[in-house]
Amino acid sequence: MEYSLMFVIIVIVLLLTIALGRYHEKKQWMYLEKKCKEQYGRETDKKYKYENWNHIDAYFIRHRTDSAIDDITWNDLDMDKVLQKMDYTKSGIGEQALYHMLRSPLMNKEELMKREQRIAMMTDEKLRLSLQLQFIRIGHSGKYSIWDYLELLEGLGKPSNALSITADLWIMLAIVLTVFYPMAGITALIGGVLFNFVRYFKKKGDIEPYLISFSYLMRILTSAKNVERILKEQSVLIDDAEELYENRQVFQRFLNHSYWIMSPGRMQGSSDPLELLADYLRMIFHLDLMKFNHMLGIVCSKEKQLGRIMEIMGELDASVSVACYREFLTQNGDVWSYPEFGAKKQIILEEGYHPLIDKPVVNSIETEQNILLTGSNASGKSTFLKMVAINVLFAQTIHMTLARRYLACFFRVYSSMALRDDIVSGESYYLTEIKALKRILDQIDTHTVPVLCLVDEVLRGTNTVERIAASTEILTHLSGKNMLCFAATHDIELTRLLNQDYTNHHFREEIEQNEIVFSYKLYKGEAKSRNAIRLLEMIGFAPEIIQKAQSNAEQFLRTGRWDYVKE
Repeated sequence: MEYSLMFVIIVIVLLLTIALGRYHEKKQWMYLEKKCKEQYGRETDKKYKYENWNHIDAYFIRHRTDSAIDDITWNDLDMDKVLQKMDYTKSGIGEQALYHMLRSPLMNKEELMKREQRIAMMTDEKLRLSLQLQFIRIGHSGKYSIWDYLELLEGLGKPSNALSITADLWIMLAIVLTVFYPMAGITALIGGVLFNFVRYFKKKGDIEPYLISFSYLMRILTSAKNVERILKEQSVLIDDAEELYENRQVFQRFLNHSYWIMSPGRMQGSSDPLELLADYLRMIFHLDLMKFNHMLGIVCSKEKQLGRIMEIMGELDASVSVACYREFLTQNGDVWSYPEFGAKKQIILEEGYHPLIDKPVVNSIETEQNILLTGSNASGKSTFLKMVAINVLFAQTIHMTLARRYLACFFRVYSSMALRDDIVSGESYYLTEIKALKRILDQIDTHTVPVLCLVDEVLRGTNTVERIAASTEILTHLSGKNMLCFAATHDIELTRLLNQDYTNHHFREEIEQNEIVFSYKLYKGEAKSRNAIRLLEMIGFAPEIIQKAQSNAEQFLRTGRWDYVKE
């Protein structure tokens, strides 16, 4: 009777423990779902860990397209910051997919509309929340990208269980032999077990680093099955569901009996009797080592299918992120629109703005010609160039623009803007700059798709005479039939030298109550205001410096030459 009562109590305790665990798990997922729901329409509060940010480009590096944005342009446009502004992804593969998306402009409407269908579906709250919870389950892969892990796994070579199977057969035969020849059987059994023990602890250390990748792949595959079920309820996304199913089927054997290698208590000295027994079985029979080799063989032979599963899952996570960003803009009162595309080489941008500026000043541009911008420092030239380029990228990557209207052809985008001396290589600013410009010139006849190039202060790293002479020729070549160039300069001479190939626009400033005020508005024509000397006066330079500087400037404007005389 006492044993029966004790058994009943144990069963009740176990059932209560299981029920309590399920309750806390359900409560946690309800909290996460609530948090995702509340965050929709708000600014992202995502914080990047260094280890995640450090390999955010892992997918892009391995799947770079011909139209990909190069490193110089990406850095010129501060696209890392733009990415962080709009990143609502919940998984590592989602982060990397969003990064790849923004760096890989599409060149046809069909692909863009297929992407738009995905993004538009994510406005459905039930669908969006269901997917976000699955992406949260996937999480991140840790110190390295899953793509890095896959490369490491490939380097292990073709796995074999032949020695483990042979050793196991030896142990089984030794057990049988013990029945008939006890001494020989026990000797053989001890020898076989000792051999397996020694070999186990040697091999166990070899596979441990790779178990993180297997754990992550299992989360992806498990979530992919759930996502497949969710997508089947959406007719627009049925193709994704079917492709997930088709590629996932080959990994069923990967998941079978994975407990032997992925058990949380594996070789951890658990007090659980079942885990302890499982550990001895692993050491004696190498069950986890053989399962590892089996799983490794599947991953290496089915890498294409695995890659496609991760691509679809990552793109879905990135699509949710774009939908969340759009809703944030809407709730924040910021205008955004769908792009229009035409065959003519032109840009029509109405009331466009930069995504990183709070309360930005909007600007419009409508041109089929190249644009030359003039104006003083901090007047808005560089920000305008970046704003145009980012809107072109947004239009061709996430099918939206930060403008009231956008109409353009498809472009390949290159820039030469935020360059600096390369201390590591020893290259001067000028050498770095001319290399950046040369790479753009090399693109003129390489594709049929026009190039949009953005140049800020061309050749600022050299003397005035050679700068103006060389800048004129370079900008003339950048105005070719397969290019549309937006360039900013302080050299007023270029507005006259290039007036046949470029349309002049400028930014201006006003001096109000001894303070400089920028409107950040774009105006047609070349800049007329010259306030540099006036600014010297405003901050307290000596009157004789101001007067002499003003006199020399006026003389140059009259005669076209400098005749400096020291008084």
